[in-house]
Amino acid sequence: MPTSNRLGTVITVLNLKGGVGKTHTVWLLASACEERSQRMLAIDADTQGNLSNSFVRSQDTTAGIEALLDPADEPEPRNLILPTAYPSVDIIPSTPGLARFDLADQGEWEQADLHLSFVEPVAAVRELYDLVVFDCPPRLSLVSFAALCASDFVIVPLEAADWGAQGVMQVTAAVDYVRTRFNKRLELLGYLVSRFKRARAYQQNYLRQLREHFGESTFDTVVPDLALFEKSVTDAILLTRHSPASAEADVARRLLDEVAARAERLRRGRNAGGGPRIRHPRGTALERARGERSLA
Repeated sequence: MPTSNRLGTVITVLNLKGGVGKTHTVWLLASACEERSQRMLAIDADTQGNLSNSFVRSQDTTAGIEALLDPADEPEPRNLILPTAYPSVDIIPSTPGLARFDLADQGEWEQADLHLSFVEPVAAVRELYDLVVFDCPPRLSLVSFAALCASDFVIVPLEAADWGAQGVMQVTAAVDYVRTRFNKRLELLGYLVSRFKRARAYQQNYLRQLREHFGESTFDTVVPDLALFEKSVTDAILLTRHSPASAEADVARRLLDEVAARAERLRRGRNAGGGPRIRHPRGTALERARGERSLA
């Protein structure tokens, strides 16, 4: 377990497109953390609760992440943390009560400072973990903004296809907005290509475009679209336990290694006085994302 002077890295996983691998990204990180006995806290901020269902299917919880968003409630954050079947992995689950706090009116939540609801609770527990990861809904609602305000880094999963890149510009604008106004340490960790189909030439071509335009902001690790990923989630068994010798388990290990390396590199740049660097998509098919509404 991390000592009290070693703060865990806090990451938000976010894209406005559904089905691009946000929850799978968290699952892969948890798989590699569990294998290496690194402590990870998964925070399910999605009203669908898919991550919660995979980790604690039989739980009878009366409170989850929504308790942190309720102005009338002041829960002890550690009381919301549930153990999973894996000693290294804990979760703050999503419950049906989260839906009423999944607000879309940015002016309303900023006036009430609800977007800062996760800052102090995360600060209170991050010393217990090597990694804290938010699984966010596919929209820039209150819970997504609150996660960004409490995080160090953002991972944006996307598909190597035009429709998978839609929403990227809005996420990038949200990172800029939150960093400028509420959380100066927030940085983009990178764009993670997920659900990649190697046999499809158009995805190969689009992956090359993504790497050209995002440059170093694109993860080297690519998450392929393989059935074993889905089977691991369906069976509720972390991948490194489910199929430890598989190529899919190796993807989980490489992803955790790259997340750690990227975070360390960005921290060194920050300490050396370099500002956050976000590569915005430009040109060709990615220009269509510029038509999406930015944050004011």
